[in-house]
Amino acid sequence: MATARTDRTLGVPGIALVLAGAVALMLSFTTTTWYAGQSSGPDSISRITFSTLHHLTSIIPGAPSSTKAYFGWLAWVLLLLGVIIGVAANVPWPVAPGASIALRVAGAVLGVLGMVVTYYAMHKLFAPSGASVFTHSRAGLWLAFVGYAVIAAGAAIGPLPPHCPPTA
Repeated sequence: MATARTDRTLGVPGIALVLAGAVALMLSFTTTTWYAGQSSGPDSISRITFSTLHHLTSIIPGAPSSTKAYFGWLAWVLLLLGVIIGVAANVPWPVAPGASIALRVAGAVLGVLGMVVTYYAMHKLFAPSGASVFTHSRAGLWLAFVGYAVIAAGAAIGPLPPHCPPTA
């Protein structure tokens, strides 16, 4: 009589999602446009990227500290923690089975937190003008939201259930 395996296996689908979310975030932070800029005038900016927002928030007097932190270091820290915790959440931990569940919850919460912090940082930047975070937004902002969401989903999947061989 065959017995069923009780050990879980590496969560490759979850890890793939975490890494896909990380790629989306890295593209968002390094290459894509977050907002359409002004296309005319001597000191106009035609495309506003993550780097542009980092530079502007660091030189604008009175820029919200949450926005400065987000574009200065916080977005990168959330990305790094999301990858580390998301991958760890998909590893079976036979010595501490509860660790997987805790890491899955932490990874999902971290991904959602990344989306909330992104929105909050942008809201604080645009609040004085009365504009919406999404007014004139481009792919970079959306990739940031999608990246954090995909990391959250990948972490939540966790290790795969055991494969039970057919019983005779």
